Amino acid sequence: MADKNGYALAALRRTFGYGTFRPGQEEAVDAIVSGRDVMAVMPTGGGKSICYQLPAARPGTFTLVVTPLRALMRDQVRHLDEAGVPAALIDSGVDERERAGIYAKAIAGGLRILYVAPERLHTPDFAEFTRHVAISLLAVDEAHCVLQWGGDFRPSYMRIGEYIRGLEPRPVVIALTATASRTQADEIIGLLGLHDPVRIATDADRPNLHLSVVRARPRERAEAIIRWARTHQGSGIIYKENRKGCEQLAATLRAEGIDAAAFHAEMGDADKKKVQDGFLSGSPRVICATSAFGMGVDKPDVRWVLNDGPCKSPEAYWQEAGRAGRDGLPAEAVLYWSPGDWRWLRRAAWEARSRAEESGDPARIHAAELMDTRLDAMDDYCQTSGCLRAAMLAIFDPPGTRRPDCRNCTNCETRTAAETRRTADSASRKAARRKREDRRTRARTGESTPMDREAIRAACTYVANIRRARGHGVRPSVLAAALHGSTRHAVTEQGLELIEGHGAFAGRSRPAVRGMIATLEAIQAIDTRTGTVEPGPLFDLYMEGK
Repeated sequence: MADKNGYALAALRRTFGYGTFRPGQEEAVDAIVSGRDVMAVMPTGGGKSICYQLPAARPGTFTLVVTPLRALMRDQVRHLDEAGVPAALIDSGVDERERAGIYAKAIAGGLRILYVAPERLHTPDFAEFTRHVAISLLAVDEAHCVLQWGGDFRPSYMRIGEYIRGLEPRPVVIALTATASRTQADEIIGLLGLHDPVRIATDADRPNLHLSVVRARPRERAEAIIRWARTHQGSGIIYKENRKGCEQLAATLRAEGIDAAAFHAEMGDADKKKVQDGFLSGSPRVICATSAFGMGVDKPDVRWVLNDGPCKSPEAYWQEAGRAGRDGLPAEAVLYWSPGDWRWLRRAAWEARSRAEESGDPARIHAAELMDTRLDAMDDYCQTSGCLRAAMLAIFDPPGTRRPDCRNCTNCETRTAAETRRTADSASRKAARRKREDRRTRARTGESTPMDREAIRAACTYVANIRRARGHGVRPSVLAAALHGSTRHAVTEQGLELIEGHGAFAGRSRPAVRGMIATLEAIQAIDTRTGTVEPGPLFDLYMEGK
């Protein structure tokens, strides 16, 4: 084994110039060379391509790579040619004569790797080609597309298993994806017909990603997203559900002076290439895209990804969020949601089940039945009060795995701030806290902290100003600190000290201001049940001073 691994490392250095393997790569290469199928789940930027490119570089072998990504095909063929590994691709831009030349070269042993789209597999000329060439290794890239939610994007992925079963002799098969939970990996193995595969799952964590979940109404979301793009530097991706939303948001951002463009599946190939290439070179700075954008786009310095609404599964969301910060530097992933999102998502799941049942295909029916389970998991992520990273990674980690709080998500930061305050409390602070709880109890029973109408109106005005500036509310503790005039990190990181009304109650004690928050909720001026301060049923009346 040591000799074999030493040979693989030497081949890696000689062919591709890398001094070491990344996690999971060596295990995948060893399995392929030993004739074993592989199911590899490795994060975006984890070097999945080396897993099949290194075995493909062996003399006397031929590797077929199935991928939906034309940009990836072009990039990898260019890099392989530079490394001295004969490679080619066939896409819609390759005419019949060129295809015949590629087929002849492969049959003659002059080609090591051929990249094709899944639609190519069942065309007559390709079927004839595969009867005359021995495929040593078949790599299925973006293998999560064989699942139902991916099948909607590329239905031909659903037939790859059928193609593999028809090959004689059967090649070694490796399936690769950045986003598959344990359950989904099992589904992929079954749909592709992998034989007792070596399963490789590297850590799905992206610790440099700061995770945020924001509950906000659609109009508030739009305002917050525009404000984010205006105030945050670096390249960013904003995911929308449909073409119309992408185009409208891109136009709005351009009107705000932001270099933005739309990207969706209905665009022509030339327009897609122009946008993709421009984004890679820095202009446009912001892409407003559907889920059609991102796979195979090798841009490591995306600084933020915003999702205007939840995805159909946590796996899909993690893949989109993971397009930020592939260079390892700090990056942001923000998910905006509102209860109305789930109505259309649940309806879409119901319609998918209906279509699957009409088809009579057991695999499609089973996949469709799992859609509600994935929506439940996505809903849990949106509404958890625990660590966002731990909640997301629980679907990827082996059973029984326990992760500590990441301290790099909004939920952890909320708890960390509270824990820090508790640790620092002296006996006198503890006594003050007991008194504060007494005041809150009185507020809930109608014995609220005294506040005149002017004070109530001043507090409500500041709440309204914050919502206009940020697009959503803040935590009650942060609002109290800001009203008291604090400039601690939780206040300044959100720019609350710059909003009119900051320090409106600087003359009162901090416990008194915190008690006022409880009073405001008791009189229905505000509502904090979502974890942030939102207008209560009587908010507008108090704003008018009544």
